[in-house]
Amino acid sequence: MKCVVCGMLEAVTGSMCGECYGRRSKLISLERSMNFTYCPTCSSDYNRGGWCYFDKMDDRIDERIMEKLEVDQNFNTNNIELAHRIFDKHRREVKVKVTGSVGRAQLNEAESTTVFIKSEQCLRCSRKAGGYFESIVQIRHDKDARSLRRLTEIIQFIQDEIQRQGVKDRSSFISEIEEVRGGVDLYLSKISDARRIASALSIDMGVPIKESSSVVSKRDGRDIRRVTFALRIPLFEKEDYIHHDNRVWKVVSATSKNVHLMELRTGSHDRFYRKDVEGCEVLGSKDSIMRAVVISRDKNGRELKLMHPVSYATVDVVIPSQIEIDDKAGEVSVVVYGAEIFLV
Repeated sequence: MKCVVCGMLEAVTGSMCGECYGRRSKLISLERSMNFTYCPTCSSDYNRGGWCYFDKMDDRIDERIMEKLEVDQNFNTNNIELAHRIFDKHRREVKVKVTGSVGRAQLNEAESTTVFIKSEQCLRCSRKAGGYFESIVQIRHDKDARSLRRLTEIIQFIQDEIQRQGVKDRSSFISEIEEVRGGVDLYLSKISDARRIASALSIDMGVPIKESSSVVSKRDGRDIRRVTFALRIPLFEKEDYIHHDNRVWKVVSATSKNVHLMELRTGSHDRFYRKDVEGCEVLGSKDSIMRAVVISRDKNGRELKLMHPVSYATVDVVIPSQIEIDDKAGEVSVVVYGAEIFLV
């Protein structure tokens, strides 16, 4: 069937050829103007009732234009180009050029839209700037080096968790980190985030959570509460080495009530009430492990002569049943307690 318009080419869409269809149809359509609202604090734009982060404003404006661009169903696009003509920081013109085909006919079409740009602080940044918070995570500690190092790790853990959560939920953020006597208070925007983080820390450190709340206002007749979660960095945690009851132990696990210990000399296990072990001497964690030179090994292979890594004295050590050491090992990992050393 020939094109009813030109009578020369084969019809490909209804009764017209591709070239005639292109001349007589609107292949693309675009609104003459559009609004673009963005938050200058966090670089996010408002669209469809919510805020979304972006890296480059030009790219995000292009995305929004592409969402509004309508293309005729018979126009097979090959390439789309967008060119920005910036008048000032509040207004720009964007020209959209589309190339493609209808049947065998190669066509191109262009449309322009004026973009009006408005800066407006999003709800998240507005709340954060105003110091908004629903919950406090209180971390308390002793002033020893280990506790201070652990405090730094905990703060980083909380910041990482909130950052990850904030990608999924923009209402999650840390309003303030305040140093107080004996520790740090972290002000969080959501109670659910604080409860989840406090629970994770409680399990990891084996300590109880002290939870309290207070009514700060009312909304629609309902009490609005702020919740505080308090934790204290313990004397020791899982994987630490301690001296208790004249023996050196590794902490296998710990809860707020009980601890599971392994004696380093024999490899035997025992469990204690946490309160009965609180007076122990903490030797350190993984960073307290040292390397000792192997001087010799007995014929049975279960006893070593080692050089003490601190005093350089020769020390006889029986290899516990749970530890296997390569016959060719020149050094071994040990924990030091005074003149004694223990294989780990």
